Amino acid sequence: MKKRAPTSQELVTAFKLAYDGRAGKLVEIIKRFSKDDLVAGLSHARGGLERGLSFAAGRKEYRESASAQLREFRKARRQAVP
Repeated sequence: MKKRAPTSQELVTAFKLAYDGRAGKLVEIIKRFSKDDLVAGLSHARGGLERGLSFAAGRKEYRESASAQLREFRKARRQAVP
């Protein structure tokens, strides 16, 4: 099962913990992303890690939402066909 995209609050909390020397949560969040999402996010943010992860989270969240909508559409279409 894939892990959902992190929320903004989860990212903020993870960075606060990392600044305090406890980076485990940040590492877990980074592992949730695909390589493509991380590359796109960090490229967009031009090296800003916080902004890059936020961008990658938005990208992942959009893809999850689009997939859910497509699943619902296909399910409705299957039920409508006799």
